[in-house]
Amino acid sequence: LYREVKQQQLLTEMNLSRVFSLTNQNRATWISFVLAVVLNGFFISDYSYRTGEPTISDWVNNVTTYINATQTVVALFTLILWLVVRTPVIYQSYLASNVSRLEAVLYTATDGMTLYYVIYLGISLLGVFVENYYVSLLLLDIVVKDATTRAVLNAVITPWKALAMGALLQAFVIYIYAFYSFYFFRSDIAPLCDTLTLCLKFTLSYGFQNGGGIADSYEHSTGNRLIMDLTFFCVVLVILLNVVFGMIIDTFSSLRAERERKILDTNNRCFICGIDKQIFDRSSDEPDGYKSHIKIDHNMWNYLYFIFLLWEQDKDDDDGMEQYVRRAIAANEIVFFPANKAVRLEQIVSPTELVRRDLMGSVDMMESNLNSKFDEFQGEISSMLYQLMQSLKQDTLQPSAPPPTATEIILEFNDDVADDITAITDSSYMIAATSTHINTNIELGIVDMKGLTMSVTELLSLKCKIVVNSMTTFDINASKVDKNKVVAFEDTWCTLPSDVSNVEVSVFNNSAMRSKAVQSASSMGEAKLLSSIVVNLDQIRQAAGTDTEYATVSMKSDSSTPFLITLKVRPAK
Repeated sequence: LYREVKQQQLLTEMNLSRVFSLTNQNRATWISFVLAVVLNGFFISDYSYRTGEPTISDWVNNVTTYINATQTVVALFTLILWLVVRTPVIYQSYLASNVSRLEAVLYTATDGMTLYYVIYLGISLLGVFVENYYVSLLLLDIVVKDATTRAVLNAVITPWKALAMGALLQAFVIYIYAFYSFYFFRSDIAPLCDTLTLCLKFTLSYGFQNGGGIADSYEHSTGNRLIMDLTFFCVVLVILLNVVFGMIIDTFSSLRAERERKILDTNNRCFICGIDKQIFDRSSDEPDGYKSHIKIDHNMWNYLYFIFLLWEQDKDDDDGMEQYVRRAIAANEIVFFPANKAVRLEQIVSPTELVRRDLMGSVDMMESNLNSKFDEFQGEISSMLYQLMQSLKQDTLQPSAPPPTATEIILEFNDDVADDITAITDSSYMIAATSTHINTNIELGIVDMKGLTMSVTELLSLKCKIVVNSMTTFDINASKVDKNKVVAFEDTWCTLPSDVSNVEVSVFNNSAMRSKAVQSASSMGEAKLLSSIVVNLDQIRQAAGTDTEYATVSMKSDSSTPFLITLKVRPAK
């Protein structure tokens, strides 16, 4: 095809493309065929034996002579078009297959279509200068022009080996019947069976021409010849002849089915990616999505033009992609074709994917709700257990405390990452206030944390865990971070009974958690422990009962970058 394009480009440069083109050649062949049909139409209407010989009237003879001459000129023009347009391409193809110039010339001259157009012109000349019956042979040109009639011819040519073996078998069977007819029944058909050769010709000719076989040529009998007549009819005419016809018909059906499959594949499947037409039509929001795909996304002619560009371009000018495609073409591979891939389809989410995403979203939401309810339930159970323990240990209820007032205790500890919980002794605290409410139930909370050198995302993932008696835990999460990276925590209070003397406060970094939806359900082993302290609740209770709004307790550390955590405490409601 590339050589044809180059040849047509050469003819265009020589200003010959308007005359010498494949389009004009195709038109010329159809004109020649139509003239042959018209000629034979005149012959059918006027040929007769007027003077003992087949003749036509004078005016018909004059008309057919001119038509025949015109048809011959068109046939000559068709041959010239073929020699100019197609023959150079065939010659260059043979040269490219590493044959000598002489061999290329011989192969080109004996090309099938070249010989066909030469013979066609010769038959036209015989019709003009010899006899008109040669013109009838030109009607067979329909086999070259029409695929269906060509399939009929191919149905006989394709299974030629099987047909040849079937014909040979039939010939042997007919010879056997001829031999027996010559020996035993010659008197019934004499003198047509005086010799074995004549008897063979008789059996072959009349055996096929007569509907009942050779029995129709004899005088019908139910005597000794009955078996031979019946077996000839069954074996030769019914079995062997129909087997041959069956081979031809079966081959014709296969060729027609293959042709229809190719047409269907051409019209309903993308030549480049091989994806079915229905997939594009169903996934497209606009009508004729397949047509848009083969015209815009995967236009096969654009791929062909790109290949032509590579052949025209110097190899040294290739970029990476062009070099890859050039090597694939040289290896007769099409790996650069996007097989089973199309951008138009990749941009569209399939219904299955949409359902999968909806299900995943529903599962995540349900998991988050269940975890939240589980945490609430765990907190309620813990509170009820503490209240039960308190009621069991106290004989009488303590007097109610005055209305609670928020008090804050500020603790300072370092940011060294601790692998194990580090206990802080009571001597590390300096109490700034005193109170007589030592055995009071209190509520403990966390206000904020400052001095941490972390990103905002990591600060928001902080969690403080208050552990009571190594059993009950209260989790308080970070809620927001201001511009000075001061981390504020949730407004949550933990009720601590009077019989609890110490609680452990641990700070975790949950930025390594998988997702916020599963954060509450994840074990703390998945988070990063920053540090832990043990708080003496007797000192905290003293702070809870002071008259001042704030009581400050500081803890010194050797770290160069300490950070502060602010706790809030009040009497329990």
